[in-house]
Parts: sequence; C-alpha cells; structure tokens
Amino acid sequence: MGEIIVQLPEPIITRLREQALKADVSLVELVSQRLMEGFDLAVCTEGQARRRVLKLLREHAGYMFRTGTPTFEANAFVWRVPVFPNLKRGKQEPVGEVHLKADTGEILTEPLAILEMSDKVAPLLDVERFDESFQKRIAELLNKNNNGELSPAERRLLENMVQKTQVKDRENIQRLIERLRLPKANREAALAALERASAVLENAADEPKEDVPRRINSSGYDIEISNK
Repeated sequence: MGEIIVQLPEPIITRLREQALKADVSLVELVSQRLMEGFDLAVCTEGQARRRVLKLLREHAGYMFRTGTPTFEANAFVWRVPVFPNLKRGKQEPVGEVHLKADTGEILTEPLAILEMSDKVAPLLDVERFDESFQKRIAELLNKNNNGELSPAERRLLENMVQKTQVKDRENIQRLIERLRLPKANREAALAALERASAVLENAADEPKEDVPRRINSSGYDIEISNK
C-alpha cells in the first residue's frame, strides 16, 4: 500500500484517537478506513485482490494454486496477482497472473489462462492423463450415447472407458493429496476441491470444444449411459 502523510488539527486527532480506542483499531487503520469509505472501489487493498483471485482459483482448480503479493498498475487501474503452484515442498516460480479491475472487481483473465497455468503445474504433480486417442474415442462414444445411437458393444466399451477414468481420477487425487498444501480443517471441502483440480489437470492441454462433453468431477464424465 502507498503512504501519504497529512497534518490535522489537534482536536481532530484527539477525537480520532478516542474513536480508534473505542473501535479497538490503530489510529492509522481508522483514518485509512475513513478515507477508503469515500471511494466506491470494489478492490482497494492487496488483501482484497488476493482473496478475490484465490476464490476464482479454488472454483476452477481446487488447491492447485496459491497467490503471491499483488501489484497495482496505476495507468490501467488494474491489480496484477501472481499465481504460484501450491506445493508442500520446494521454492516455486510463478506460473502466471490473474488481472482484475480495481474499480469494479471484474476479472480480466480468461478461464483458458487458468487451464494453461494448470498445464504448467501438472508435471510437478505427476498427474497422469489419457492419451489423445483415448480422449477422442470416449468423446465420440459420449456423443453417440447422448443421441441414443450406441450399439451394445459400444455401450460396453464406453462403460469400461468410464471405469478407467474413475480409477485414474482416484490415483491422481491421491497424488495431489501427497503434493499439495491442504487445509487441516474441512477436509471434505478440500477433497471436493481436489476433484476439480484432478479434472482440470487431466484436460488442461485441451481447449474446450462445444461437441466434446466436459469433465465435472472425479467420478467420471457427466453422463447417463443410454440403453436405447
């Protein structure tokens, strides 16, 4: 944060000290709060920028990332928040940045950029992916399933492939548990976040396509295999 030195009359300083004591905050904090209340800005501080970006990263990639110290770009009126791998051990380098507008809080970074950051982190986590031919084949079968066009043999093949994705998801989640920093409290929420991270990592190299079903969690694809 920046620093401004101001001079105020002694009576005002006395009143401010009394109010700060009553509110159980420092005099500097009280004056800072009063000044910021006069500006209609969504993201005023480094802490607010970090929390907003961390919430976005949790939603898209679980506990795969942590945030560094934000910097404020005055000309663009934008916060730049560095993103690091959230690993238990070793010194980590940033894998990208998330940008957001200070006045509105709007996230300027596209979701695809988070996938690209995930792609950089994947080798550090030893997450395994299916090869391109497997992903292409299961996408074809899923589309046929959605249209009710699966033959009995194709239905059995699809069920087998979905089971394989479930097994690999569980293995990948175990790797993430071993390598990522996770909160000791609320383990259920942490595991749910790991499922999101696992799905992101397995598909990080693939740009979203309208005709390819998306992964939603570690239990496989968002499907119901048709018996038509």
